[in-house]
Amino acid sequence: TRGGLDLFVARRASSGWSEPEPLDPSINSSGHERYPYLDHLNNLWFSSTGHSSHGDYDIYLCPFNGRNWEPPRNLGPVVNTSLDEIGFSLHSSGQVALFTRRSSSEGMALTIRKNEKTLENTGAKNSMDWNIPMILLNLALPPEDLLDDDHVETPSEPLVPADTVTEKPLAMDRDAVINSQKLTFRVQILSSVNANTTPSVVIEGNPYETYEYFYKGAYRITVGQFDTLQEANNFRLQCRRAGFNQAFVAAFRGDSRETDPSVFKE
Repeated sequence: TRGGLDLFVARRASSGWSEPEPLDPSINSSGHERYPYLDHLNNLWFSSTGHSSHGDYDIYLCPFNGRNWEPPRNLGPVVNTSLDEIGFSLHSSGQVALFTRRSSSEGMALTIRKNEKTLENTGAKNSMDWNIPMILLNLALPPEDLLDDDHVETPSEPLVPADTVTEKPLAMDRDAVINSQKLTFRVQILSSVNANTTPSVVIEGNPYETYEYFYKGAYRITVGQFDTLQEANNFRLQCRRAGFNQAFVAAFRGDSRETDPSVFKE
């Protein structure tokens, strides 16, 4: 193992089960990983004391992309607290989730059900057919590999989606909002090896000027500026619905990228 309890996978074939293999190092940390659960789409849910946890054990989600599991995403303050959150599972309908929250002396079983308030918190519109995994995925914090941003993202879709506008971007007095010490959040939607590829975009019918910065060998393109992580996460969902499937929230102090993971804990 990598230091504590780790998760392993064995695959079933016609000849039987394969030998167990440890999951990717992005999943198995130096802490403990326990209570794995696979939903009907093979998304992996588990609890861990490693990564950027809110307390001891936090619940994480690794979306399955058809070939393997993506890096883990902390479910954030909607689910995780300073106590232990463990044993996540879903009803087969995808509309009810169950997990346990415990302290050193007691524990409780909690359920998550889809309702109007949950959908409102995600910023969703006309999405009553959404299930619990979709809602929690869009409320989860960015994966740690995106917080570190050690690589240039390669979008699966063209750099400029069909709803991108090329006319003169909206004027914005950036000097009035930039403060070198103030923490703000933006939604990063694209990366490019060239500068000024996407000066403005349209998100759900509304035009937005983009803000571009150079980071680790690539130009990063962001939209919006928000004072709270919740506002940014809501807008991230809108960006994904507009076709920016790799949108995630990035933190800034003024115009400088803030890479401390603790700023994503509210």
